[in-house]
Amino acid sequence: MALLVGVNVYAMDVSDFDIKGIKLGMSKSEVLKKMPCGKPKIEKIFLNTVNGKKVWMTTISCNNSEVLDVELNRHNVVYNIRRWKKFKSSPNWKVIERKIIKHYNLYRTDIIHNKPHSRNSLVFRIDWWDKNKRLMVEALDYEDATLTIMLDDKLIYKENSKWYEEEQDIYKNRNKESNIDF
Repeated sequence: MALLVGVNVYAMDVSDFDIKGIKLGMSKSEVLKKMPCGKPKIEKIFLNTVNGKKVWMTTISCNNSEVLDVELNRHNVVYNIRRWKKFKSSPNWKVIERKIIKHYNLYRTDIIHNKPHSRNSLVFRIDWWDKNKRLMVEALDYEDATLTIMLDDKLIYKENSKWYEEEQDIYKNRNKESNIDF
């Protein structure tokens, strides 16, 4: 069983954080200018039909030596950014941890460390919330060494989901059969 140790965090507003220059709340055109790959993959994912209109979610991604995914809501505003890197061999996690602390200007971190020589694959984790925005970093080293960094805005996501549900209710109620002969 792993022993996890946590320390309090002091940091900037998550809205100021970025992954490869991309921030929460950016527009689709701003994201396309910042994507690190030459031709990012843009994928529109069909969610459903609401009021006779198709509802889409857009993802923009680069799949080079690492994966960078950006999710946009119905207004083409970024609400989720994920960077995932798989290393060929176990990296120097202490150096990576210091780089993350420096990049996000964390004074002290809410880093959870695994007990050395544990069988658990978690090396360290940062899970920091600023109201409804989140920075999550997870370093795993078991059969594969991977690093995941994620920025997430729950308010934009919830607003989009709430709108979708409300529109679905309106559409369902409007299309109910109501003609009757007397």
